[in-house]
Amino acid sequence: MKMTKIIMAALLLTCAASVEIGAQIPVKQMVTVAESQQTLASAKHLEIESQFCRVTFVEAEGDAVSFVGKLEAMEESDAYKVNVVENGDVVKVSIEVPSDAKSSYAGEMTIGLKNGVDVKLVSTSGNVYVDGVSTSNININTTKGKVNVKNSGGKIVAETKNGDITVSKYDGEISLLTATGKVSIENSKGTLAAETSDGDLSMNACEGQISGKTIAGKQTYDKIGGNLNIKGSSGAVKVSDCELESITSSTKAATINFFKVKSVFHIETERGQIISASSANGVTLTGSSDFTTTEGKINLTLLNKKDELSFDLEHSQKGDIALIAKGERTTKKQLVVGKGAILVTGRSVIGSQMYK
Repeated sequence: MKMTKIIMAALLLTCAASVEIGAQIPVKQMVTVAESQQTLASAKHLEIESQFCRVTFVEAEGDAVSFVGKLEAMEESDAYKVNVVENGDVVKVSIEVPSDAKSSYAGEMTIGLKNGVDVKLVSTSGNVYVDGVSTSNININTTKGKVNVKNSGGKIVAETKNGDITVSKYDGEISLLTATGKVSIENSKGTLAAETSDGDLSMNACEGQISGKTIAGKQTYDKIGGNLNIKGSSGAVKVSDCELESITSSTKAATINFFKVKSVFHIETERGQIISASSANGVTLTGSSDFTTTEGKINLTLLNKKDELSFDLEHSQKGDIALIAKGERTTKKQLVVGKGAILVTGRSVIGSQMYK
């Protein structure tokens, strides 16, 4: 028992000594190795190469463009530089780091923009934020950095290979492109265009000229107003709770699902399905519409009154045509019925068509 107590006491002393020794080791902090703060009164065109730096665009407080930039590193060196070069109304911003840098480093820039300034930014891994900028023309190209736009307007083009793009409360013209990143736009209006290859695309509570395109990514549109244009390959498409002037969709193998959608429809797919099968979540046609598929199926619940609609349906090879509400089903190549002002045109090669 005494030996056990001696061993435990020794262990406690060892732990206490270890804590004391650990507490004495200082934690090394990054230090500022380069910085620049300038007012650019003549600037109308900004060309920025930010590399790894975090970049934030805000509205200028005065009538001139403002720039604040700094670099931090674990080890000091005069080789770190923030370069701001003015040539008339063109300003070029770049950074330099030591070619033999062995420690960690980071950087950030904050640019205050006035109305009518054009910006071209090229980045590798730095994230880009646009917050509260109203009318500037901004072009962003980044490899791995994320892009976040909010409370802004004007014209923005943003392209990234692997980074996500998020937009909220935007009013203007915006074009977004990413390869594998996700794209999300909400509470925005204007001309909104987004394209991604493998990432998902979502738009919520948006209005205007809306367009989206993916290859393998999923597309989701909720509470959209205006005109919606969708293109896709294999990713699924969902459109819900929308009142649109028109919706146009062209896909290859993607299935497109409609839930509580009012619009004029122009929908075309090669192998995907066109679906709104639930009676509680069907579609309302506000004008003559057409649905075309090569091999996929069409299965739609139409919430219009019967006397509002007429049908011109046709398939070239096989597949039933069914008008459940009209009590019509046929394996013939064509079915024309109804005298309503809204004409439903359906075309299929192999897939069946069903309208309820």
